Amino acid sequence: MKSSFVLGSSLALFMGTAVAQYDEEVCDEQRFGEYSDPRVYFPNAWNEKKDPDGFICMKVDNSTPAFDVTWNWSTDINDVHSFPYVRLNDADLPTRLSTLREIRLSVDWTMTAGNPSTPPRNFTQAAWEENKVGLDREAVRANAAWDFFLDGNKTNTYNPVEATIEVMVWLGRVGNPYWLGRADDKKISEVTIGNYTFDLYHALNFRNHSVFTAVPQSEDDILTFDEDLQPLFKYILDNPTNIEDFPEDPWLGIVEFGSETWQSDGNVTFTAANFAMQLDADGPSNDAGNGGGNGGSGNGNGGTGNDDGSAAAITSMSVLGFVLPAMAMLGAVWA
Repeated sequence: MKSSFVLGSSLALFMGTAVAQYDEEVCDEQRFGEYSDPRVYFPNAWNEKKDPDGFICMKVDNSTPAFDVTWNWSTDINDVHSFPYVRLNDADLPTRLSTLREIRLSVDWTMTAGNPSTPPRNFTQAAWEENKVGLDREAVRANAAWDFFLDGNKTNTYNPVEATIEVMVWLGRVGNPYWLGRADDKKISEVTIGNYTFDLYHALNFRNHSVFTAVPQSEDDILTFDEDLQPLFKYILDNPTNIEDFPEDPWLGIVEFGSETWQSDGNVTFTAANFAMQLDADGPSNDAGNGGGNGGSGNGNGGTGNDDGSAAAITSMSVLGFVLPAMAMLGAVWA
């Protein structure tokens, strides 16, 4: 089944500053939206205890759509403190990789030192180069990435702790953060996604689960992204790792975009806007068995962490098939 749920509008892209009408501000482990909604927003401060003086708060504009999240983790550690994100849902998720014909994802993003009085909406390379000067001055370590969770059991794909496979697609970074597999050169391939070539790494996290990380070969960060990621998932399907119990045909469930946040000497604002997903797949009804997988728990460098909505997401899956088409027809979402 082909479903196109466009979550953004090109009219929302401004070459400069803009005035945003925020729906709500959520902080720490609060969230905006229900797990049956097309979009769910979560600051996701899952490692904040290692920096008791740090904070993270997210302002949500669900009509553009966009979010601006301001954070400060001053403790200089190698661990990720949080992964603020928007989760994109679709009636055809979860779906087996073998039925995935298209998963076109788009987003604009940027990062700014401090807490701007007007929401950053300039996604040009020139503005980004200027922003990085301030970010480097504050010793910021963070990235911008798509994050996906897969498993041989489709229920586990909506639980980041239980899903046995994580796939991350980095679009940019500041402060030279490390992804899993970088330190010991676990590059396994190169993958072309649209106009971009990515180096693909595979490594095991501390829970012994597979983490695939795609990192752009170019040193230029990808601030505006609109590509079909099906070739990446096809590679993973056609080239299974030699890990024991790696599922033969995994289910893809969670789709999120956000920023892994490591450390900063001052406030940082991460902005994402105009995110959209166009999915062409057979959906959860195509169940020919659980495809293997060893359950357990795990996620990657930081990723979604201990997302407290996992159980809620699982229980809401059955209503997505009704809710999402209805929302798409209305053309507006109120989370």
